[in-house]
Amino acid sequence: MPELPEVETVRRQIEQGYLQARIIRVKIRPARIFKNVTPSHFARALEGNKILTVERYGKFMYWKVGKVYPVFHLGMSGIFISDQALSLYPQHIHVSFYFQDGRSLHFQDVRKFSKIFLFSAPPAFPELGIDPLQENFTLNNFKK
Repeated sequence: MPELPEVETVRRQIEQGYLQARIIRVKIRPARIFKNVTPSHFARALEGNKILTVERYGKFMYWKVGKVYPVFHLGMSGIFISDQALSLYPQHIHVSFYFQDGRSLHFQDVRKFSKIFLFSAPPAFPELGIDPLQENFTLNNFKK
């Protein structure tokens, strides 16, 4: 299972490689990983918009894309792959993002324990407590 450091590494890689990239197409293979949104609505909400921010809170990664916030939890085996040809399990690529500049990004989850949400406002994670990489992570706040 990806732990917080791995999720932060993925976040940084996506931020470095795809920030300000415009999504022109989202291809989705049927999967039960979509939680509060239908796959077709998810695709329509992201297409035509740029990835404006890439953030992480706990083990959740979220992007700001236009006016919406897709949220990803990698579960036990969720990964992002920049080149679909490098996938050992292409049948388990559930979401493919295609960008205006010709690049792509693919979300693969062999075990299907990942989760994808879509929100119209920045997500809040009150049940998670303080994120250890946030500025407000102090010993006193941790004790509370």
